[in-house]
Amino acid sequence: MALLETSLSERNDGLGKGCLRFPKPVLVTTAVAYVANAVQFDGSDYLTRSQDFVGNTKSSYGITSFWFKSNDSVKYVYNLGVDNSVTCAIGFANSGSNTLVFDIYSGPPAWNELFFYDILGTTYLNNQWHHCLTSWSTSGQNVNIVHYYLDDTKITPITGASNAPPWTIAYTGSNHYIGTYGTGAGDLPINAGISELYINVAEFLDFSVVANRRKFISADLKSVNLGSDGSTPTNNAPLVYLKNSASTFQNNLGAGGNLTAVGTLTNITGP
Repeated sequence: MALLETSLSERNDGLGKGCLRFPKPVLVTTAVAYVANAVQFDGSDYLTRSQDFVGNTKSSYGITSFWFKSNDSVKYVYNLGVDNSVTCAIGFANSGSNTLVFDIYSGPPAWNELFFYDILGTTYLNNQWHHCLTSWSTSGQNVNIVHYYLDDTKITPITGASNAPPWTIAYTGSNHYIGTYGTGAGDLPINAGISELYINVAEFLDFSVVANRRKFISADLKSVNLGSDGSTPTNNAPLVYLKNSASTFQNNLGAGGNLTAVGTLTNITGP
């Protein structure tokens, strides 16, 4: 927002003492905070895509960022590549202590697992907005690299893989879900608010570098604008970027193509 500031003073330049002089206006700018949309999944609705995402591929890298507001049992925010069982899934685990779970598998035929979750007792409060930020790389020669931040605080996860890197993750498949693990028995949709869902399966950022985290969350723990197509953080649009209001939340602004809404999402106040 720009404001024009002016002030009046008496002229004393020989052209008429006592006359008012109008100085040049000064342009003052004030920052306008980014306001993110947010939607409510009510435990019965979800998004699905019954074909692979455009440009989807196997990869050794990944970045996920999203805001969530939940008071739910074990549910999944998204699940990619369902044809390959679980290839990349993230969700809530609220039984006993509120934590996040993240499963990544590569295969078949050989199954490799990268599994990590909060183990140090750092939990999130129900019915409040929180930010999940993760990145991973399985391309190294000695160790899988995992960065996991909850509300800009580093979480030390359990990590494990059935064999050492390098290995690739099978993100591809003809069925993908947002807001549920799948449509099988027991695969119940989430009851949670979601905002600014970003899924990048082709790139990696080192989130131990503060400047990289600021691409997704501000220093005062507020949402930031990732751009119209989510390309601001890495200069490339991610596979999935969902930021619209409820009526068009299923319209993927990332590179992978739209999803289909099952049920009706509602708008809620964002983070």
